[in-house]
Amino acid sequence: MKKALITTIPFGQEDEAPLKILKENDVQYLVNPLDRKFTHAELIDYLNGVSYLIAGTDKIDKEVLESANDLKMISRVGIGLDSVDLLTARERGIIVSYTPDGPSKAVAEFTMNSILSTLRNSVLTSQSLKKGIWKKKMGRSVSESVIGVFGAGRIGSELIHILSHFKPRKILVFDPYIDEAKFEKVEVEFVSKNQLLEKSDLVTLHLPMDDSTKDFIAEKEIKAMKPNSIIINTSRGGIVNEDDLFSALKSGHLSSAAIDVFEEEPYSGKLLGLDNCIATPHMAPMSKASRISMEIDAVKEVVRFVNGESLLNQVPELEYQSRAK
Repeated sequence: MKKALITTIPFGQEDEAPLKILKENDVQYLVNPLDRKFTHAELIDYLNGVSYLIAGTDKIDKEVLESANDLKMISRVGIGLDSVDLLTARERGIIVSYTPDGPSKAVAEFTMNSILSTLRNSVLTSQSLKKGIWKKKMGRSVSESVIGVFGAGRIGSELIHILSHFKPRKILVFDPYIDEAKFEKVEVEFVSKNQLLEKSDLVTLHLPMDDSTKDFIAEKEIKAMKPNSIIINTSRGGIVNEDDLFSALKSGHLSSAAIDVFEEEPYSGKLLGLDNCIATPHMAPMSKASRISMEIDAVKEVVRFVNGESLLNQVPELEYQSRAK
């Protein structure tokens, strides 16, 4: 029996095309009936008898994989792979694919919105006005700001091209793995991590989550940043240390932050109590076009696997090698 479990939600709500594709290929499926993220125990339970997992950011660890005796494939709706134990999956012969292209434009656009909102204080003053406080707050324009971008992969590079039209004073980039020639038509300056922190008015993160990026921005890095600077994170929770960020926002060393991703999601921590922190529920990829594209891409990978065809977006070998270090 070809049976798929779809844990990511919503799924098939904006367009039924991905569900139709499964039906047309005789793949039985169950869409997450809980309308929330599965607990660890629930995921193990629901995977019983399932061959194909179409997953969101569910924690698919060694225990989950070792209990999923029928599982043959994981198709991630999204680009992040930190939630999947790739090495255990490989040991058990479970193929993993993802949708690296789908969310790039949506996340970059959402990040640009966060840049404008924090520089101009629009969200924060809106919150004050709703409390009956009519007080204008001076903001900064993009053109007078130095914007620092950590990570110039798919999303980071898309953001840089969007940013270039706003003509920041400077765009600083830290990414030791990227070919600088990729940005010949855009005026950017490649710098070290410390230089980016020290010179930027606003820092935005577009990094994968792994051992090298855990707490990539913590107390030491925040102290190196300019007073009244801004942090934006739309990449992965855990890259910015949430306790250290809270302290810096509380003290006023950082003027504000916009955080879309958290170490534990759903998030209910102390950052929500700060007026100068814009917090959103991991929604940067959630544009209609992006979501439909990711869902269809993820489903098509399952169908290719079922039909014995080559996958288009199987997780590259480099990812496995980095985990094995």
